[in-house]
Amino acid sequence: MSDFPANLTSDEAQHALRYFPWELNGFPTWLEPLFLTFPELGLAAVRAELVWELENSVADEPMHYVLHDILYHAPWLHVDVAPVLLDWLTHHEMSNPDSVRYSTNILASGGTAPETLAALAQVKAQAGGADPQRPRWFALWVDSDPSPAIPALAAALEALDADAASPFASLFIVSLLGDRHGAGSRVDAFRTAAHLKGLYVLMHRYIRVGEDIDRNSKGVYSPTLRDNAQEARNSLFNILADIPGAEAYAAIKALEDEHPESSYRRWMGIRARERAITDADEPLWTPDQVHRFATDI
Repeated sequence: MSDFPANLTSDEAQHALRYFPWELNGFPTWLEPLFLTFPELGLAAVRAELVWELENSVADEPMHYVLHDILYHAPWLHVDVAPVLLDWLTHHEMSNPDSVRYSTNILASGGTAPETLAALAQVKAQAGGADPQRPRWFALWVDSDPSPAIPALAAALEALDADAASPFASLFIVSLLGDRHGAGSRVDAFRTAAHLKGLYVLMHRYIRVGEDIDRNSKGVYSPTLRDNAQEARNSLFNILADIPGAEAYAAIKALEDEHPESSYRRWMGIRARERAITDADEPLWTPDQVHRFATDI
């Protein structure tokens, strides 16, 4: 019908909205036009199912209900449901790791201000206790406001014993950068030379090269958290090395002396030289740019 859903009454629309969660893969194609035609009824229906899921999620039992489908199948809903999620998370704790990941990604995708994300994440990350989601909240905090978050993360890791610190750091860095399936950070405020260098050094202290898993020529395997963590740790340097300019050069050059793994230091000097050569291929600098470069380093 060409006039669907404008031809529906409010009661008919409300009745139809009872069935939107029944779709097995994502949402029915009629949900978006119905939502746009009856936005108040649509948001009320989505909110009811979303809050039910949040209230009934448990730590080790992923539901793959509406929260998952909103993230992956309904980006047009993110702006509308982000305030619902923010309000719920402000007043409740969430124990299911998938629900935390889905929620924080929807919050960022839905246009939640970085300072609001940072404030929420800071409260959750510094709540203390044995909350297993703290590394994920630290990831959101570092992603949205890295200047205070990275020192706080370093202090949190230092306070843990060795057996707990490495898994904590591993979960943090995978939550920040994602694994090979994606779903990492959204705001990306940490992607500056200084922050990347600080994170890279910190992760090397707790995700040690000597404990890396060697999968070369070992056949098919399912990546573990440790596999993903060492890959994410190395990705920090790759991101840093791809940044042009004096700040990145200075950060890489400093790693020649500061890298926690002494065997890496000579390689850092080589990478710093490569960064300088690449930057030299850029258009000729003005005298002022040359002066600023020399002053900065």
